Amino acid sequence: AALVALEEALVVWQERGNRAGEATVLMRMAEVHVTLHARDVALQKVEQSLQLRKVISDRRGQAEALVLLGELHADQGDGANARSAYQEALELRSALFDQFGRGECLCALGTLEAEEGRFPSAIAMHQ
Repeated sequence: AALVALEEALVVWQERGNRAGEATVLMRMAEVHVTLHARDVALQKVEQSLQLRKVISDRRGQAEALVLLGELHADQGDGANARSAYQEALELRSALFDQFGRGECLCALGTLEAEEGRFPSAIAMHQ
């Protein structure tokens, strides 16, 4: 039911030419697909959202998409792409003076470091 409503909302935003609304709906669709364990579809939706956020220069939205992208890559065991996404999100959130968002990114990077056995680096990122 949620995906049906989101599909309908996506069409409405697209018809209106509202890229911000479209990007937001794509993110919500990605989150639903994550809960349904449809990671490939989630990855497509978050990448679409990220591209739209870049077009409209929505740095906050880009950071949100990059964090989810990092989580999806990390879940698939792709540490390099996860790290890249988290780092880019961290840069955006730092530029936006978003302390909570910076903490979220540093925590994600620290967890990735710990999973890869780089414990001193993981501890530093969690502090």
